[in-house]
Amino acid sequence: MRFVSSLTQKEQEGLRPLVHDSTNHRERMRAQAILWSDKGYKLKQIADLCEVDRDTVSKWLRRWDQDRPSGLKDASRSGRPATLSLQEKKDY
Repeated sequence: MRFVSSLTQKEQEGLRPLVHDSTNHRERMRAQAILWSDKGYKLKQIADLCEVDRDTVSKWLRRWDQDRPSGLKDASRSGRPATLSLQEKKDY
């Protein structure tokens, strides 16, 4: 079982607005996962709620413990970001 190290009141107060206000969906999800872990939710529970693999949640928690708030950000990636054209949107 893996949990984040206990959050301070200041860290909790810093994460809550991210869950509601961040424009980055992945950052919101990671912040929520950190808060759930602090409350005692297990990896499997968090993974099910976020609809990701438990190894992914474990990586989020490990990055939080190592880097704190900067661990919530997306890691830089090589290549051009994916785009979705207007035509592709209409095909759905």
